[in-house]
Amino acid sequence: MAKDTYNERNTKRGGKKRANSVRNGRRNSNRNQLKRKSKPSRRLNIKKLFFLVLVLFILIFCIYKVTSSFISKFRSDSSTKTVKTLSAEEIQKQKDNVINIMIDPAKGGNNEGLSTKNLKIPEKDINLNIAKLVSTNLSKYKDVNVILSREYDEDMPVKERAKLAKDNKVDIIVSIRLNAQANGDDANGIDTYYTDPKEKPSIVSDANEEKKDDNSSSDTTKKATATVDESKEEKREELSKKLAIKIQETTISFVKLRDRGVINQNYDILKYAEMPSVIIHAGFITNKSDSAILEDKEKLGYLADGISSGILDFVDTNRSDIKADRINYR
Repeated sequence: MAKDTYNERNTKRGGKKRANSVRNGRRNSNRNQLKRKSKPSRRLNIKKLFFLVLVLFILIFCIYKVTSSFISKFRSDSSTKTVKTLSAEEIQKQKDNVINIMIDPAKGGNNEGLSTKNLKIPEKDINLNIAKLVSTNLSKYKDVNVILSREYDEDMPVKERAKLAKDNKVDIIVSIRLNAQANGDDANGIDTYYTDPKEKPSIVSDANEEKKDDNSSSDTTKKATATVDESKEEKREELSKKLAIKIQETTISFVKLRDRGVINQNYDILKYAEMPSVIIHAGFITNKSDSAILEDKEKLGYLADGISSGILDFVDTNRSDIKADRINYR
């Protein structure tokens, strides 16, 4: 086999060198390409990191602002509460401004009353349900204080209810009961009763007592005392009547029942209560249409809303007179 000549070997070596040079060039080119490709990815990661840091900073700043605002507000409220202390006189004024109201659901216990036409719900339960709804409505307001003469199925004599009101320094009594027709079922509607204070046996004028105990007092003194007592009685009659009118008007506007008006009659708890008092007959339990309303929970709520609204309207309009009238029974 013939050997390559010197030139041929050099030629081959040059070719190999060129081939190696080409391969090395390609490798270097590939490396450069990889380097160029890797650089943008580094930039992208830095941008993401910067963005995340920025978002985190903004989030921390917002939390700080909200927290600092809440803390400053809390401190401000606390400092206000601490600084604003009421004197004994101011506290007493606030107490005196509160009107005490007793809601009196009639019947109870063995004294069930009559029952509704369809569902046979006894009167004692309907009275209590209405009273509780009225109490809930009134209890939302700070300027009134509400008690119930009974909260459960129990009967209490009328005189004891009146005594309960006096013991609790009640300013207003609203007694809730139902009406009934003895022979028939056509009578229907709502009426509200109040009593002229002159007819109440518990209210005896000081003038009459003085006639018994002190025969030596002058006619002038007797006349002056009688005049004062009459003015008190007139004021008390006016308040009870105003309360009755207001409750009657608002209740009729809340529920579709016949308006039977306001009636002056010496009746039930009205005979013994010494403060402005009314009885509302919230429909005839013996009447089919009235009975259907009394069996409907939603309509019973409207009925209670009307009574509550009447009481609140009366209190707002006559607060000063109610407070002045306390001297007659406290």
